[in-house]
Amino acid sequence: GYAKSGVDFGFGLELLLNPERVKDYNVAYEIMVQGMTTGGGYANGKKCSQFFTAAQTDYVSARAMVNGSDKAQAIADLAIAFEAILLDARLQ
Repeated sequence: GYAKSGVDFGFGLELLLNPERVKDYNVAYEIMVQGMTTGGGYANGKKCSQFFTAAQTDYVSARAMVNGSDKAQAIADLAIAFEAILLDARLQ
């Protein structure tokens, strides 16, 4: 939990002693990027490269990085809509 992730991400025991720090934008961003690229911390051993490649985009299964399969389809639908908006904006 907080102790291991804090040490893994360079925060020492700060997250264990002050778990509210994970709500800080910079801390949350660091945890998210490190976790999703390495599979460490709260990413449950999963990483983006397992779900997103040149051949596949699997938003539903990618939910496993954060919270199992809780609301995976609803979150995948939002991700697909957001991706479409970003791609559309890129073309203009």
